[in-house]
Amino acid sequence: MTALVLIITGQITVGTEVSYEQGAILTSNALESGILWFPDVLTVAVILFAFSSMISWSYYGHQAWSYLFGRSKKNEFI
Repeated sequence: MTALVLIITGQITVGTEVSYEQGAILTSNALESGILWFPDVLTVAVILFAFSSMISWSYYGHQAWSYLFGRSKKNEFI
């Protein structure tokens, strides 16, 4: 979907190579060409995605720790 937005808005042409750093800027500029306030929404979405990813990986790590070392009171707080 992001690629379609970039191509339709003319921010990028087919066959152009883009680095990871340029990708976020191009996406923000492409969406801003349609809706002026959209880069703010994109910023909030990225922050919320990062925060939810940290919470979920913390949960997965805790579950893996519990599986490997058991569910005792001593291991629960580590």
